[in-house]
This record gives sequence, C-alpha cells and structure tokens, in this order.
Amino acid sequence: MKLYRSLPGAPGLAVSCAVLLVAPGLRAEPRAAAPATSLSRSETLIEQGMDLRQSGQEEAALPLFEEAAALEPESVRARVHLAATHQALGHWVEADALLTEVLSAPDDPYLERHRATLERAAEFVGRHLGSLMLSGQPAGAEVQLDGRTLGVLPLPDAVRVPVGSYQLEVLREGYYPLRRPLVISSGAVLREAVALAPLPADPGAAVANGEASGRDTASAGTGGGSPAWLSWTLTGLTAGAAITTGVALVVRNQHASEWNSADCLQPGRTRGEVCGAELDAGKTAESVAYVSGVATLLFAAGAAVSWTLGEPAASEAPNAVASQSAASARVALTRCSLTLGGALCAGSF
Repeated sequence: MKLYRSLPGAPGLAVSCAVLLVAPGLRAEPRAAAPATSLSRSETLIEQGMDLRQSGQEEAALPLFEEAAALEPESVRARVHLAATHQALGHWVEADALLTEVLSAPDDPYLERHRATLERAAEFVGRHLGSLMLSGQPAGAEVQLDGRTLGVLPLPDAVRVPVGSYQLEVLREGYYPLRRPLVISSGAVLREAVALAPLPADPGAAVANGEASGRDTASAGTGGGSPAWLSWTLTGLTAGAAITTGVALVVRNQHASEWNSADCLQPGRTRGEVCGAELDAGKTAESVAYVSGVATLLFAAGAAVSWTLGEPAASEAPNAVASQSAASARVALTRCSLTLGGALCAGSF
C-alpha cells in the first residue's frame, strides 16, 4: 500500500468494479490495422498491457502501462489504463490520483469519449478511501502510517488513505515518539493534532535528580513511593474486615443451630414455616461473611504491597533487607476458603 498526498480540490472517488476490472469501455476502440512497426513505443506497450489484462495478468500488465505513461506523460489513454490496472489490483490511492488527474485534464477526445465511465470509476474508487489531515509540532518530525512515511510536519494538505485501521507514528530525534491508533472511514476526513515532548537535555542528570528526590522523600518519611498513612489505613481495613467476617460466621452458626433444633419441628408444619426467619437470617450472615472475607483478602494484599513499596532504598538503610522482611511480616495475607457451612477466613497482623 502506497500513500500519496491528495491533489487540491480532488473530488470524491468511486467506480463500478466491473468497469475498471475488465474495462470494456476503456479498450473499445479498434486496433489499428497498420503493422506494429508503425506504432509508437508507448502505444505498443499499451496494446501489450491490454492483452495481459484480458488474460487476467494484472500484475504483469502494470509495469507496461507505467512505462507507457512515463514515455508519454501527456497521454490520457496511457494514464487511464494505468489507473484501471491499479484499481484492479486494489491500489486505491494510485488509482484515485490518476483518475483525478485525468478528469481534470484539458479537453481530450479520448477523455470525452470515456468521461462517463471514468467518473463512475472515480466514484467507486473513492468509496475505498478516506483522508487524514495532521497538524502539530515540532516541524520536521516524520509522519508514518504502519511504518510507511507520509511526509514531515507540517503536512500542508490532506493525505488520501485506504479505509482501515492504522498505527500512526510521529518521530523526531531529541523527542519522545508518539504512537496512536487511527481508523480511516470511507469518504471521511480525519483530523488529528500531535505534539511531541522533548527529551531531557541530559538524561543522566535527570536520572540522578530523580534518585536524589527519591532519597529526600524517603528520609522525610513518605515511604519512598507509598505514603505511610495509606499503609496504616489498609492495615486497619484488613483488621476490620477480618473481625466482621468472624462475627458474621458466629451469627450464622447461631442461626444454623436454631434451624436444626427441635424447636423448629411442629406437627403439621414444615421447618421452613416454623423457623423461616432463622433460615433467612443465617443466609444473610453467611453472605456478609463471604463478602467481608473477600474484602479482608483484598485489603491485606493492598496493605502488604503498600508496606513493601514504602520501605527505604538499600543505599540508605544498611539493614534494608531486614526492614523489608519486617515490613512483609507486618501484615500476613488473610486466607479465606468456602466450606459446606459458609466461608472461613484466618489471618494475623
């Protein structure tokens, strides 16, 4: 897939696929009866390319039409057949640029005979294309779509792009690269603005400053990445959730005992009719125990991570390894498991 910048004022493009794929209207004129030696080199190439296209050899015909168009840049016929071959191969951008150029050419007998066909072709091709308008900074940054270069900032005109999803990349030395997914829609113009952030002038100094800042933060008691108040809060939430779990399990067991007691057996009535409230209360307590047990596990995990991140760096604490072990021991992850009777959680602090 090649990407080209659209011509100013280019109309929307699109064609009847059959028109350009077989192109009966584009090769309807009869061949000259004169011997081949009377044909120009460009005309000979066009005739050869048409024969290849009739036999389905589009890729083999393409270089012949390209050579013919290069030999006679003003030949509308050569460019029309080149556009037809690009369209047949799915090269929508190339076909679009050629058809736009041909249709905007001055009066030409060949063009006028086939104008209706070419306009339908342009309409069909256009349904496979959208446009990208990109603005931003810094100037001179390279713009790529899926690894193919579109140009450098600033891009003055919209770029015609086949419909689909792409990865936009904007690159320049001395700046952080920008990568962004894009989706090009049929007939639409996608407008994007970009701005690259410059890299630090001295990356080594920036790293050193960052380390110094980290040491200052640690010495100030902020935990070197996790504030102490957060660690204590998570620890407290862990303890509260664990206590709630234990109380809920005790309540659940009490209601289960009442449900299973002889008091809930009465002649002519079911156990549910007699002690339905006990069953409901037991299920509620069981649900609370389960939820609080899960919460205990989550809070404990968060507290453990928070305490670990809050430890000072090894270079500032001779006993950093021991301190880290102590931090890990401050909160042991609470373990919860489901049993036939409910949820069971255990933990230590």
